[in-house]
Amino acid sequence: MRRLSSHITLFFALFFPIFWFVFFGALCAAIWIVDPEDVISIQANYTRFGYTIFFILFALLIYKYFFKLRRVEYDAEFIYVTNYFKTVKIPFEQIQSIKSNTVFGLILIKIKLKFKGTFGSQIRCVSKENYFAEFKQFCPISKITE
Repeated sequence: MRRLSSHITLFFALFFPIFWFVFFGALCAAIWIVDPEDVISIQANYTRFGYTIFFILFALLIYKYFFKLRRVEYDAEFIYVTNYFKTVKIPFEQIQSIKSNTVFGLILIKIKLKFKGTFGSQIRCVSKENYFAEFKQFCPISKITE
């Protein structure tokens, strides 16, 4: 079995969101727990609401982009998709298209399926150039676009 997604997927899918929610969630709770008279700020309520809005907006971005990243491996007949807890085997015939986009030196890959599966109709992962180049040569699907 060969790997398509890189190890940075593990960082973006698990470690970064856990760090964000634990550290910044505790900071948000502390801002609300502390007495406003003890806070050295222009307006304690503006700080509370501003930080809470910032925390919620960034949490939504993490949910939209980072929680949907999956680890992807493949062999001659199937791709194997996992969220590090559950693994699903998908035949190449069920793949409609594969799109790639390069951002900050990382290749973001979006695999669109013909039917909705366990992880939805789109599977996203982060790959390296050499992994993706090997996948393009090996993959029986001609619908890979960059």
